Amino acid sequence: VALNDKQWIDAICEIKEGSANDKNTTIWTAGNVLMSNAAIAPKHLPATLKDWDAYSSEHTALDLSIATTTPSGEYLPNNGSIRVERSVARLDFKDGSPENTAPNTYHVVQHTFEGSTTPMNIVDITLNRMALVNMSNSFYYFRRVTASAGNADGGVGMPELPWINNAGGNYVIDVNYDTKQPGYAAYNFPLFNADNNKIDETARGQWYSSLVNDVLGKENNNDEYGDKSYHIWRYVTENTVNNTSRMVAGLSTGIVFKGKMIATQEALNSENADIKHLAEVIDYKAEGLTNNTNTDPILYVYGGNVYVGWENVRKAAIADATADDGVTIVPTNSFYKAVFGNGTHEAAGSDANSPNAKWNTWNEGGKADATDLAAFKAAATGNGITLYQSSEDETDGWGYYCYYFYWNRHNDNGQAGIMGNMEFAVVRNNVYKLAVTNISRLGHPRLSDNDPDPEEPDDPDESSDAYLTLSVEVLPWTVRVNNIEF
Repeated sequence: VALNDKQWIDAICEIKEGSANDKNTTIWTAGNVLMSNAAIAPKHLPATLKDWDAYSSEHTALDLSIATTTPSGEYLPNNGSIRVERSVARLDFKDGSPENTAPNTYHVVQHTFEGSTTPMNIVDITLNRMALVNMSNSFYYFRRVTASAGNADGGVGMPELPWINNAGGNYVIDVNYDTKQPGYAAYNFPLFNADNNKIDETARGQWYSSLVNDVLGKENNNDEYGDKSYHIWRYVTENTVNNTSRMVAGLSTGIVFKGKMIATQEALNSENADIKHLAEVIDYKAEGLTNNTNTDPILYVYGGNVYVGWENVRKAAIADATADDGVTIVPTNSFYKAVFGNGTHEAAGSDANSPNAKWNTWNEGGKADATDLAAFKAAATGNGITLYQSSEDETDGWGYYCYYFYWNRHNDNGQAGIMGNMEFAVVRNNVYKLAVTNISRLGHPRLSDNDPDPEEPDDPDESSDAYLTLSVEVLPWTVRVNNIEF
């Protein structure tokens, strides 16, 4: 390094992982996590090459942690060790499911029968996969912070200050933290397909995916699934942005959980024919299932209720809109309007743009026309109706699956639905200990076209209708103090 050359302080490490062109992934192989200075540590070196001759072997190396006088009499006041920290973060995970369920399993859909005060659990969700998305592909070798969100030239090696009630903190500066936009070139494992901004088969193929049971059950040679302790999942790079408006799905590092719908034994044994049939379809035990996404029954969700087949949606909507006299239909009923639009369920009063009319067109064509199907899906999701179609998981087989999205939370402001400074980020030398503790409803459909509220690049990381509860404990990795010799 040339005299007074400080460009090395701004050096950037580029990481490429998940392709045939992996680059620099050795920074976190077993026993090899990259370390860098945790604080500025000025050290004095011999001024002449002649003095360096005295420190030319392993046994006579210059010790930078103690004061030294060189052979020529130059005094080097190097007192104290060099503090170093890990240049990356770590994600740990444990099974946070309730004690009264199977491992990684959550009660999600319930039904309370008339005359009863105790709901029946009908549909559970078992989390079977977890995938890392939007991991930044570069980071500064040396930590840096700034007191002003608009300043990307902050202090190198200075400590991060936490935000308390949105005051008193500072910002950790990541590569391009003030200019990055939702996109794909800056990330390993991008969440979206760059060609259409959707989560589709191409997008899912980009993610870093792990079986939940592999993360939880085989660590330390433990083959008993259901272990409730934390297990190391993997290491991740720093990823921050400079204001809350840019904490969005296209930029933030996150985890996608894949869940499989599981029918409860109560539902399978139910005397209610509709609930029993729903349970048999979900558990893939009903007649007529074909191992085919396009011909298996579609599950529909509206108002928290799950229906098998459009005929049952239509029947339920009519029943919901029927007045107490058992005859009069209330056309302004929200469920009725979601299904039949501004018309009625009678053919003469049909609304041609309603989901029901679009379904009739698709059905009358033998459910073979892709354009008719797309028109029906657009009408249904446009009216708040969610569709779930069957698919095959290479480990868990055919069934009905959905997705849950979590954005890594670094500095929790404790205010649900309101993002705070440095709230969603990944910061080096921290361990993020994660556990899904509750799931309150079915997640996003596998197919984006089936989703009334699909995840999009500009969606904020925090919303008021969150339905996955994930506890996170952020622990600073212990800063190591090493005696470094040359």
